[in-house]
Amino acid sequence: MKKKKSATIVDVAKFAGVSIGTVSNVLNRRNDVPLAEDTILKVNEAIRQLGYRRNAIAAHLSRQRSYELGMLLPSYDDYFVKFAGEVEHIVLEKGYHLSVFSAPDKPELGRRHLELLLQRRVDGLFCHGLAMPPDTARAIVKEGTPIVLFNAWGWPDDIAAGLVNLDVASACAEAVLHLYEQGCRTIVYLGNMIAAATDEQRRIGFEEGIRRLANEPIVIGMLDSHNPSWLKELQRFITGDHPVGVLGFNDLTAFHAMSKLLELGYRIPEQVKIIGINNTPVSRLSFPGMTSIQNPYKLQAEAAVRMMMARLEGEPGEGAIVQIPLQLIPRKSTER
Repeated sequence: MKKKKSATIVDVAKFAGVSIGTVSNVLNRRNDVPLAEDTILKVNEAIRQLGYRRNAIAAHLSRQRSYELGMLLPSYDDYFVKFAGEVEHIVLEKGYHLSVFSAPDKPELGRRHLELLLQRRVDGLFCHGLAMPPDTARAIVKEGTPIVLFNAWGWPDDIAAGLVNLDVASACAEAVLHLYEQGCRTIVYLGNMIAAATDEQRRIGFEEGIRRLANEPIVIGMLDSHNPSWLKELQRFITGDHPVGVLGFNDLTAFHAMSKLLELGYRIPEQVKIIGINNTPVSRLSFPGMTSIQNPYKLQAEAAVRMMMARLEGEPGEGAIVQIPLQLIPRKSTER
């Protein structure tokens, strides 16, 4: 069977009764060229009826713009999926497409994904601080591709077009104070040292909260959830007349600890008060409901896109570094 000939931009122009240049302006979102609304509607209707598909590669070469953005993540866990979804929604409204890649624990796959994005001539990259080393990012920026970093704590500030970090440290400090206010005189951080800088920010916040209680009688502990003996070590802290406070690396870590303690007969929140991080469905649906720190995904995504658009489109943007505050959501795991 003979293959049906694909519609061309010439066919679209004839069908809509407009010039080829007008069709091109509609396709290329030329905001600097005034176009009547009915003209845009006619062109879009012609595209729909003819089944026209533009040659994206050719369009990219002619305009020196791909209208495609890339995102590199260290994994597809709950936080990253929600953040990527918010960014995708915002950039689509601005006429861009977002391609998202992840390569957990596989550096070679991560390099392949990055190379693929660069081959597709993405106009810019959103990158988590754990998804790419600084030297690689610096080389990409030098070649002309802007990068907006998110949660890249400790990175040099001369690399990216912008840096949008969640202020996790401050939130963890507030969580420590909340546990103390709820009667805890022993407070433990149950971390995840494999998570590197992400875990470090939580430890920094935990230690800051303890410093604010410097004049108060308090016992502290810092455990790693990957240590096989973490539960036994945690149990050693559960003594005396005051409840023990536990701040988990994330909701799953906190939920795992809470489940294990409940199985062993400990009462929550009477004997142990627990706080997670990320405010995922796990925290809302657990029993008892778990106090958690909420990530403002949308605020962080909006700030990251503003930084990117400031570089690509000349739109207004904020400073090069933005700290996004988090909110503590109290539930029954800390409240009587």
